[in-house]
Amino acid sequence: MPKQQNLSKYQKFEAVTIHRGQITGAPYNPRTISAENKNLLKKNLKKRGLLETLIWNKTTGNLVGGHQRLKIMDELEGSDDYSLTVSMVELSDQEEKEQNIFLNNPNSQGEWDRDLMLEIIPDIDAKAAGLTDADLSAIGIEMDLEKYEDKDVEDVIAKFETVKGEQKEQKRIEREANPNQKDWKQYKKEIKENIEKNNDVREDYFVVSFDNVEHKEAFLKRFGFDVDERYIKGEVLTNIINDHLGE
Repeated sequence: MPKQQNLSKYQKFEAVTIHRGQITGAPYNPRTISAENKNLLKKNLKKRGLLETLIWNKTTGNLVGGHQRLKIMDELEGSDDYSLTVSMVELSDQEEKEQNIFLNNPNSQGEWDRDLMLEIIPDIDAKAAGLTDADLSAIGIEMDLEKYEDKDVEDVIAKFETVKGEQKEQKRIEREANPNQKDWKQYKKEIKENIEKNNDVREDYFVVSFDNVEHKEAFLKRFGFDVDERYIKGEVLTNIINDHLGE
């Protein structure tokens, strides 16, 4: 007989197969999806199938993670009369809400390693991987990157070094600064001066700010971007605005 494997003490779920009718969408789930991204997810599910389990709380019957995938599964199945394997957990109402937010929080999902992405992109279909033009622009990659000459790739990377340098410098200053005592105008001035000192190049970007998060998200949604988008290539935004203006 094969040796019994010791299950990690950190695994807190059990894979079980249940009827779709036992799953209730969390009424408080704050995560939304645009029509464009939903269509992208639907195409992938239809082509590749469901490749990971949804997370279901046995205590409440609520779905903890996977709301968008479940909605699309219902559409593809044509009804909710089917069964599927889920990761069953037992959480309190508060724990369930906390994990619902945590699973959807971009801060808990890491960031792209741009150098590795530059190596991977030529070997895959970026659209099949769910990457939009805006996604690729944010990490310094154009959709037709595989067609670039070596020098062109270097140019793309160089354009984003300024942004990378700014982020690095800002983090350094944030670690040293006391936000409760620091003069914010002087703080921003220090960042700008340090960046200009360390980067002897003309900046090919500018920053757009909003009065609050709601205004920022409304702007991004209006032009078809994800509300968590941090960098948008100017040429991409220009084309979208021109389309809206009918130019």
